[in-house]
Amino acid sequence: MQDVRLTIRKRAFPSQGRVRLNVAHLPDLGIHEGENVDLINETSKKTVTTSVIADTMVREGQIRISE
Repeated sequence: MQDVRLTIRKRAFPSQGRVRLNVAHLPDLGIHEGENVDLINETSKKTVTTSVIADTMVREGQIRISE
C-alpha cells in the first residue's frame, strides 16, 4: 500500500485518541470509521494510535487532531 500524506490541523474542540478525516479518504486508506490507525510523525519518528471519525467538514488532504 502507498503512503498517504495529510496536512495536520489542530481540532477546534479537544478529543483524546480520535482523529477526523474526510470520508473520501477512507476507501483509499482501506479503513472504516471507528477503526484504529497508526499516525507516524516523519520528523520525530513517533507513532500514535488513534480511532478514526469520518467527517465531511474536514477538507480533503487534511486530518484534524488534538495535541
